Amino acid sequence: MDLAALKSKRAKIKTAFDGEEISIEFSPHLLTPEYQARLRKLASNAEEAGEENSDVLFLSEIMSGWDVVNNGEPFPPTKENLRIVPAALLSVVAQGIVEYVGKQATPAASSN
Repeated sequence: MDLAALKSKRAKIKTAFDGEEISIEFSPHLLTPEYQARLRKLASNAEEAGEENSDVLFLSEIMSGWDVVNNGEPFPPTKENLRIVPAALLSVVAQGIVEYVGKQATPAASSN
């Protein structure tokens, strides 16, 4: 298994927010223990300094696309764009990605 190839793989999920479905494409294998520790540290430091939202950073780095538009125009999940997205939407998207990764890490139950 090549870890670099694994980290470049993409996954697609759908989640719902405010009665609408959102399709999301992301790189699930970028979520490593080191990356999670970095996000926790950023979240802690950001709260103290009143700076960057860790969901914005997380999603801008792990997502490669989604079908969200702004006034009918494509709205890529860049850090700048995600800063103006409602916090509740960011949380729902982040939760969907984390749940997907969690399911991938849980072995399927054996039917013996």
